[in-house]
Amino acid sequence: MAQQQTIKGLGTEIVEEFLTAARLCVETRKGDGGILGYSAILLLLSIADAIGHGLDVGSGDTRLAVLKHPPFRELLASPVRS
Repeated sequence: MAQQQTIKGLGTEIVEEFLTAARLCVETRKGDGGILGYSAILLLLSIADAIGHGLDVGSGDTRLAVLKHPPFRELLASPVRS
């Protein structure tokens, strides 16, 4: 990890690294042909939690409540493309 000058820069780098790791999880095939899906979703939920922690999503909401707000809401509502 390269040195960062700011907390925002470090946060951005961490999110980018988690996205790269999640991509590797779904691109890597296991012996049975499956993917590392549980690992990928854990990384993606960690990213959503981190973003939610940095945003004010409303009183009483959890940090994952950020998934109910744009752009996540629209992305989660759209059909899965292969």
